[in-house]
Amino acid sequence: MKSITDGEFRRTYFHIDFLEQMGGVKTDIPVTVKRADGSEELAPPVIRVVDKVRHVKDIQRADFEYLKSQVEQHAPGCTPKVTIPSPTMLHFRGGRAGISRDAYPELDPAFYDDVARAYGDELKSLFDAGCRYVQMDDTNMAYLCDEKMREAHASAATTPTSCRIATRLHQQGGGTQARRHDARDAPVPRQFQEHLRRPGQLRAGGRGAAVRR
Repeated sequence: MKSITDGEFRRTYFHIDFLEQMGGVKTDIPVTVKRADGSEELAPPVIRVVDKVRHVKDIQRADFEYLKSQVEQHAPGCTPKVTIPSPTMLHFRGGRAGISRDAYPELDPAFYDDVARAYGDELKSLFDAGCRYVQMDDTNMAYLCDEKMREAHASAATTPTSCRIATRLHQQGGGTQARRHDARDAPVPRQFQEHLRRPGQLRAGGRGAAVRR
């Protein structure tokens, strides 16, 4: 496949710039932290879920439409590609402490279903704009190769080391929601379906799935 992306240089943070545009999501002001050697650095903003998660606007559509216009003009026959952070990146780093207990007394199923629904709406928006190649980049999966990370998230009760929640979110956000005929008739990419049929392979050390058609 001859695919084209614009490099996404407009983004400040890959995941934050996308996720903070969802309803119910807020980012705190970055703070300066001290390293072990005494030097200082600016820590990335912290994402918090302060209300019900929902899709309130088209997040990537305008960027895709610009990219598509450039591809059609300068690289006809190529496929414009969009990359978005995976659903798990909304809760992986902040854990239970980063999700409002007023909005979500229990995470399962309400929180995960809302996140999946919001992603389904965004994918429907991209599909309607003509997008046929979307990659969900789950950079958090690599953390689960580290034993200390697995222990930390197992104790936080938000990200099982078996990745069952991650698999479920990918399935709902990238597949089931996008296929619903009430407003989400985008087809599920073939490669994504293969990964969903073999959820046991989505484990620490396994390969992540690219969503594309």
